[in-house]
Amino acid sequence: MEADQARAVVTTATSMAGALWQMAAPGTQLRAFYESDPELSHSVVDVEPRLTDILTALLTDYAVGSSRLTEN
Repeated sequence: MEADQARAVVTTATSMAGALWQMAAPGTQLRAFYESDPELSHSVVDVEPRLTDILTALLTDYAVGSSRLTEN
């Protein structure tokens, strides 16, 4: 993994964790808002699995991209 990619992973992890936490943390105003509106209730998420999916997709893309570069 290149240094730029590593920085992007850390940046993505921290920014997405913060955004997801706002939607998921009990007692936050945003979560209360989402829970009060049936059309938005799907927005309440479990942080860990959602963040894991996002980071796995990013890391997989970097790995696939790197393997393509080494093949050519």
